[in-house]
Amino acid sequence: MPPGTGYLQVKERLLCLGAGVSSLDSALFFWDNAGTVEGIICVYVDDFLWAGTQNFERQVIEPVNKTIMVGSSESKAFRYVGLNIISEADGSMTLDQFRYASSLMPITISRQRAMMKTGELSESEKTEYRALIGQLNWIATHTSPDITFDMFSRRTSLMRECRGRETADRHCGIAGHVGEEGE
Repeated sequence: MPPGTGYLQVKERLLCLGAGVSSLDSALFFWDNAGTVEGIICVYVDDFLWAGTQNFERQVIEPVNKTIMVGSSESKAFRYVGLNIISEADGSMTLDQFRYASSLMPITISRQRAMMKTGELSESEKTEYRALIGQLNWIATHTSPDITFDMFSRRTSLMRECRGRETADRHCGIAGHVGEEGE
């Protein structure tokens, strides 16, 4: 399937099966039967996350799986866009990002560069720190709201100043802290 066509193909199939597109997010679809929502499906590139009744599974999910050629299907415990999702026996769900967080790598800098506590960051250093901020923001947004303020203040300081080594060093400190939480 050519890049970018997956979503359009899935959207077209879901609409043909009677699903509607959420007005809040075009990647979220719902399916109702006689005015009662029986299922929802979220599409992220080529990953689907759905929940619904057996009727929804029979009327929508099974036909989509046949048409789109879904590679694998998981339930009860699985990973979806970096989230570990576990469906508990009592109906509750657990979400975590321990595996993703533990994969974050601190940015390595030379001893000589570490001694320079002031001055502009190089373009490559800015790129590395922006990437790390993005990874940490992904965690903050989904499962660790406790680091959201730290991420906001560090992103703001990095984008405003982009100079002090101490600012960059603090980002590495957060990355180390987040990676330890799942252990």
